[in-house]
Amino acid sequence: MLDGISSLIPIARHHVLASALRAGQTFRATVHGTGDQPVLLLAGARIPIEGGARLTPGQTVHIEVVDSNAGLALRVLPGETPSGNVAASPDAALRAALAEVLHAMGAARHADAAEAIVPRFLPPSSLVLRQLLALFFERGALGADLDRIQQWVAQAAAAGAAPRPTAENVLAMLAALAAGDVRAFADALERLARARGLEARLANLATGDAEAAEGLDDFLTAYLSRLAAHEPFRQFLRANGALRGFEAAARRIQERLDGVAVQNLRGLEQPYVFLELPLPADAALRHVQVHFIGTGRGRRFEKDNALIVIDVSTARLGDLWVTLSMVNGACRCGFRATDARAVEAIRANAGELAEALRDAGYPRAHVEAALWDGDRLRETAALMRRFGGLDVKG
Repeated sequence: MLDGISSLIPIARHHVLASALRAGQTFRATVHGTGDQPVLLLAGARIPIEGGARLTPGQTVHIEVVDSNAGLALRVLPGETPSGNVAASPDAALRAALAEVLHAMGAARHADAAEAIVPRFLPPSSLVLRQLLALFFERGALGADLDRIQQWVAQAAAAGAAPRPTAENVLAMLAALAAGDVRAFADALERLARARGLEARLANLATGDAEAAEGLDDFLTAYLSRLAAHEPFRQFLRANGALRGFEAAARRIQERLDGVAVQNLRGLEQPYVFLELPLPADAALRHVQVHFIGTGRGRRFEKDNALIVIDVSTARLGDLWVTLSMVNGACRCGFRATDARAVEAIRANAGELAEALRDAGYPRAHVEAALWDGDRLRETAALMRRFGGLDVKG
């Protein structure tokens, strides 16, 4: 096992990797960073290799997931292959796991799209792949689940069966989400920014940074977990026949948010943010997903050089695929709609829409509309190909 020159990296219980790994797994990876500060990229997380002075960028290492006194850890071994079955390549293991997940989802015919959507740096974890693909292969019920959670928490709080601070925080978050208006959209963006900051703190936590634990309670799922463990709250739900419903809804919310977090790991490759709005079922906008992609030279978003793609289903115009492309300050807004009447309506109002874009700071704005077949999965795959997906040639 070459223990004398191996590095053992602890993985915190709350780390984004924790749900994807299990003891006994083995991977092959490449060292990044510098000779003084070698790092691994695993499941999108940047993990410093402590005591790795002998490792050099570009070197291949073998990773074994082990149980340690501190919990789950990664053992990094250079040179010889560790005992156990190591996949011939990371892509081969990921392709095998992807095929298994697609079969279970009844979506094997969409393998080409899935291969474009899945980043090659993901671990071959069925759970992680399922959460990611579900975002685009299945219309989620996040809004409806959050609405039910809000009702149960409000009822329990009124009956004194929920801890007041936790219940108030949950209800405040859910009320903002349920608004279904522009303000809620802005609030969701702010929450996403905080969630991304939380992921960064969790990544630091895996390397022993105690300050990284600060702010964990700001996350919605942390509050839901706390409620689920509060016995008076559980007794209230049980008495009202709602305990199983709450647990199922909370589990679906967690899985959906985990999928969003995995998709946002694309931001490691270039400026990118993904957002799914949990709108109420009766809202005019339904099933809204937004991709923000930076197209400038730096690692930050530039207002005048960016691409925004909105996948939305509406009550009046049907399904729409909307692209806002900003290049050197010029904005081209393209609407693709499945309903010919929607195309005509958008074209009739193109001048008004262009004026709104000019008011938003894009003086050179152009709006166009075209008929669309509604294949959102194909469009998403094409969008993700700009990042580079799974290598299917191996």
